[in-house]
Order: sequence, then structure tokens, then C-alpha cells
Amino acid sequence: MRRINRVALTMLLLVIAFAGMRAQTRYSCLSGRSMSPAFEGWWENADGSFTLFFGYMNSNWSQEFDIPVGPENDIEPGGPDQGQPTHFYPRRNPFLFTIRVPKDFGQKELIWTLTANGKTERAYASLNKDYAIDKQVISTEVGGDLGSLRDALRTNVPPELKVEGDKQRHVAVGATVTLVATARDPDNLPERRLPRPQTATGGRGGRGQGEGETAARGQQARSSLPSPSSAVVDCLSGECVGGDLHPGSDEDVDGHAAVRELTVVATVPDSGTAA
Repeated sequence: MRRINRVALTMLLLVIAFAGMRAQTRYSCLSGRSMSPAFEGWWENADGSFTLFFGYMNSNWSQEFDIPVGPENDIEPGGPDQGQPTHFYPRRNPFLFTIRVPKDFGQKELIWTLTANGKTERAYASLNKDYAIDKQVISTEVGGDLGSLRDALRTNVPPELKVEGDKQRHVAVGATVTLVATARDPDNLPERRLPRPQTATGGRGGRGQGEGETAARGQQARSSLPSPSSAVVDCLSGECVGGDLHPGSDEDVDGHAAVRELTVVATVPDSGTAA
């Protein structure tokens, strides 16, 4: 009898353990899963109004969505179009757009409704105190400054991107159009630095090199960037991957070149429609 009880107890423990493992299993799906809008938080503006921040979580690792503004991509009241995206990339995409509400918004809510793969999800935006954020919170959430919590980030000024010239361009079919865009970080915070040049002979953990070679590599680290091939600027890495790169004002900070401004000139072939 005791032996039977022991066997039964062992089987019960195995079943419980297996059920626990299944409950903790997290599946990663390339497609077919839902997508959830997200209310990221709010802050108060100098004029007494409030800014609400939104993003989303696409549970798929590969599938992207195109959802036009309408019943399946709607923000109410005041919608359906309140500046939300219509193309959605995989995984978590926080702090993508904002909506400004008046100072008398009070206890009201904005509701963002998204339907993807047949499932409808909603985000409810309000001035709940638990959702109050500042620039430091945003920087930390997106991994800025390596997730630093330093107080200086509370006054961080976001980067600026400016496309020079008219907002609307008209070109003939088959012609090309040249776009000039300037990206800059007004306060250089967090500080942006290029790689430190190689040390001279006697540096730690490496073979020695001549002073001439050291100087040449230092100059290369400051002025050499790859030749671009498409019209995109990666402002985070300080590299241009589209058009011609024209470094703007830079300062030498502790042996590093801090590029504060990049200008990209991109010549884009016309695809047959007027820009």
C-alpha cells in the first residue's frame, strides 16, 4: 500500500512540475499574433495643457501591419485621425507620437483602438498620476545614455531634423530630386562621441605602434565615414548611409570628436509620381 502511495505521489509531482513548465513557457511567433496600443504616460506643459504619449506592442517577431485610420485604427473622442501611425513594425515601439490635450482635460480619457489579425485591443489614456513622466523616464525606457538615471536628462532637448526647402516638390517623371536634411542635437546630451583613437606604443594589452600611425588613425576616426548608398541618416551612430555627409560643428571632448550636426544631401531617383 505504501509503495502504491509513493508511486502515486511521484506521478502527481511530475504532473504538477510539467504543468508549471508549460505555464511558464513563452512562445515567440513570427506572425499571427495580436498587437496592442500603449499609453506611455503624460506630462504637463508650460501653458497648463498636457501631452499624452503613445506607442504599441506588436507581439509578432516578423509580421508588420498596414492599418489605415478608421474603425480598426481609431482614437476617440476627436478622431479617428489624431496623428497615430498606420504602418506598424514588429515588437515594442514606445513613445512614437503625442496628443496635446487642454488644461481642463480633467478626468477624461482618450481611447486608441487597434485591430490586427482579427483581434481588437485598446489603450486608455488619462491624467492618472501614476502615469506622470518626464524626459528622464523616456530616455531610460528607450535605453538612452545606456539607461542612465542622471538628473541632467530631465532637461534633455530632443534632436532636431530639418529638411530644407519647400514641403512639396514637383518633378518630371524620370527626373531626380535632391533633398537636403540636417540633423542636430542642440544640447549634445547625452554626449555623442566617436571611437577613441588607438593609443601609442606601450598601450595596455596591445602591440606597439608608431606615433605617425597613431596620429593617422586618430585623424581617420575623426573624419572618415563610409560612402553612403541610400537616403537614410543614422543620427545615433553619427554615420550617414544616404547621400553626401557634411559634418557640422564638432568639439574635441576628452580626446573624442563630438559631432553635433550632420547634413545629408541625397539624390533620389523619381519613381514616376510627383513628390
